[in-house]
Amino acid sequence: MITPLIQLSQSHLRLLTLCPRKYQYNFLDQFFIPTTKSQTYVQEELGKRFHLVMQQHWMDLDIEPILKDSPEIQQRFEAFKQHPPNLIAEKNSKDTQHLTEHRRRIKFEDYLLVGIFDLLILTPDSGQIVDWKSYIKPRNTKPIQKSWQTKLYPFLLAETSQLSPEQISMTYWFAQTHEPNDSHTITFNYSTAQHQKIKQTLHKQLKKLTGWMQAYQQSDKTNRKDFPQVKESAGICDPAQNPCLYRYRCQRSQTSSSQTDWDKLLDLDAIPPFSLETDRKSEPR
Repeated sequence: MITPLIQLSQSHLRLLTLCPRKYQYNFLDQFFIPTTKSQTYVQEELGKRFHLVMQQHWMDLDIEPILKDSPEIQQRFEAFKQHPPNLIAEKNSKDTQHLTEHRRRIKFEDYLLVGIFDLLILTPDSGQIVDWKSYIKPRNTKPIQKSWQTKLYPFLLAETSQLSPEQISMTYWFAQTHEPNDSHTITFNYSTAQHQKIKQTLHKQLKKLTGWMQAYQQSDKTNRKDFPQVKESAGICDPAQNPCLYRYRCQRSQTSSSQTDWDKLLDLDAIPPFSLETDRKSEPR
């Protein structure tokens, strides 16, 4: 029997780095905890629709019906037209490819690393990955620079093309900024040194994951081991900083906040509608 490769996206890698136990709960145990923040749900839906508009725009499809139906999307698209990112090539250049919702994947050790690029612009000697963000540009960009998305996407492109790392860049475009004259984009150039460092980091992280998986998949359930918990000193279990509802299962809840969060879970009006249909944009990104 052939065991299928475990697929890992940037969101999987982010969660493995942040909290291995939460990765287990989400993707192996598949526990379902309803979203209690209705505003978060609304923002996620807005982001999906904005990505759809940008995809159709680069495919030269008619987006006017979507814009007329959603003032929020129209506002963000107008921001794109007024403050477009500095793209490496013109849209009509015959030597340039514009690939939307473009998937790249590679087998890395015993795993399948995958990324879905919002837009990939390819020329014979350059590759620019563009990611659309429907929210406001953060003042502190270091977390984005250190994120697994910024690491994994250029890594995948370098591993699956003839381009050298120095020919690759990643650009984030934000629909809003704090200051009127602030740039809407953040661009990170890639390098061979970064590529080698990311490869080493992946080796170490996936070696840990293999060990955790082997301990977790013991046929004798009494010997099965859960993935490691994040240290409480890291602060991410603090309900004031990160409302992770798994902290009850991890036995890290406080009496004062516990009842409040259980009240939220019992608020059925706060639970967003759940569909059994597969949503294309719900794939890990």
